[in-house]
Amino acid sequence: MVRPLEFPGGDIGKLAVCGTVNDLAVGGATPLWLSCSVVIEEGFAFDRLRRIVETMRVTAAEAGVSIVTGDTKVVERGAADGLFITTAGVGVFPPGRDLAATHVRPGDVVLVN
Repeated sequence: MVRPLEFPGGDIGKLAVCGTVNDLAVGGATPLWLSCSVVIEEGFAFDRLRRIVETMRVTAAEAGVSIVTGDTKVVERGAADGLFITTAGVGVFPPGRDLAATHVRPGDVVLVN
C-alpha cells in the first residue's frame, strides 16, 4: 500500500512502473512491456487519476517500456483505499548475457534484490 498516493517527486503510478522496470533490470533483463491492473474506489477524483496515469505514461517512456495491456475495476467506496495499481513486466536477456550462478567466483560481489 502506498500512502499518500501522491508525494513530492512522484506518485503511486511512478512507483508501480519503476518498481517493475527495476525488478526486470536487476534480474539482467532488458525491460520491454508492462501490464497494468488498476482497482479504483468509487468516488476517486478523475483529475487525480488522470495525473497518476500521465505520470505512468511519462515514466514508462523514460524507461523505454510500453504499457501494452491491463485491466480496470471499480469497487465500492471504502473498499480500496482510493486506488490500487499492480504492474507486471516482460523483458528479454540480451544475446550473450548468461547470469548463471556457476559464473560466480571468489571475490565477486553478488547483489540480491
